[in-house]
Amino acid sequence: MARRAMIGVGVLGAVALIGLAATWALAQPEQQTWGERPLARLVRANLGRGLALREELNLSDDQRTQLKGIVMAHRQQFKPLAAEILMHKRALRQAVMAEQPDEAAIRSESAALGAAIGDMSVALAGIAAQARTVLTPEQMGLIEDSAAERDAAVDRWLAQLGE
Repeated sequence: MARRAMIGVGVLGAVALIGLAATWALAQPEQQTWGERPLARLVRANLGRGLALREELNLSDDQRTQLKGIVMAHRQQFKPLAAEILMHKRALRQAVMAEQPDEAAIRSESAALGAAIGDMSVALAGIAAQARTVLTPEQMGLIEDSAAERDAAVDRWLAQLGE
């Protein structure tokens, strides 16, 4: 259940990126195949970074057990948070795709989605704080370096959108 909850959280983040990507993809020249496009390279690179980080962290069995315990202790709080995010995401999509889009409805759902994402982020911050007590400074450094690499990759991708 905790694994599904964490996967769900990851999927929610991906949904936002996919929405932006769909808009960008429509503006791309047709001669490029999907695999050649900057978004495809970004997605592949981020997946690769995540898999590499998992190996680089070299978690001990004790660390795995402790981290699993932290996630399991919070899993019940994630279900309603994820459900709220999904509800507002779907409502926002409907408002955007409406035959007669209503700016006020779009802004209202955007704000509600933002608030729900904020609630989830606060909950995740609590888990991250507990995880820091389990991880070594070296492991935390690897996580921070990986995040910086992902940020730089997204910055490069965004720069390519303007070309």
